[in-house]
This record gives sequence, structure tokens and C-alpha cells, in this order.
Amino acid sequence: MIRNKALTITKVEWEKIMQLPEVQETFDISSLNNLNDFAGRIYGAKFKFDMIAEEDEEIIYTLVGEVAKGEVLVLNKFNGVLKAMK
Repeated sequence: MIRNKALTITKVEWEKIMQLPEVQETFDISSLNNLNDFAGRIYGAKFKFDMIAEEDEEIIYTLVGEVAKGEVLVLNKFNGVLKAMK
């Protein structure tokens, strides 16, 4: 089943997202003091794709914000691994 509705990114997910080098390069992390600053200025949505096997799922995160230095950043989480899509 594919869920077309955008889902809320949790605090734990934001913390993991901020750790990615691609996120730090795309967004001016140095100007943001904490997670609330980051989440408050970066717009994000997640979309969950259920796979055939119950334990498999794929999550796509789309991020864009007022502090973006580049284009929209899309992240992919599959089998527990979060990475930027290129």
C-alpha cells in the first residue's frame, strides 16, 4: 500500500536527519542553535511506502527551507539506512 498523505517528521527523525553530511552541506546548520531552530526553519514531509514483506518499508523525506543553499533535498530510508538521494 502506498500512502499519498504527507506524514509528520518526529523529533527523533529530525535529530537523525540533522546528522547527515548532505543535510549539513545543503542547509546552513551553523546558523541554527538547536533542533527546534532547524525544524522551525526547514520544511519537511515524509512519505511511507509499505513493501511486500511486512518488515520492509521505505520512507522518503523531502526537505526545503528558507536557509537552503541549494535545491530541495530528498532523503531515503530503506531497511533502517537513511541517506540522501542523488
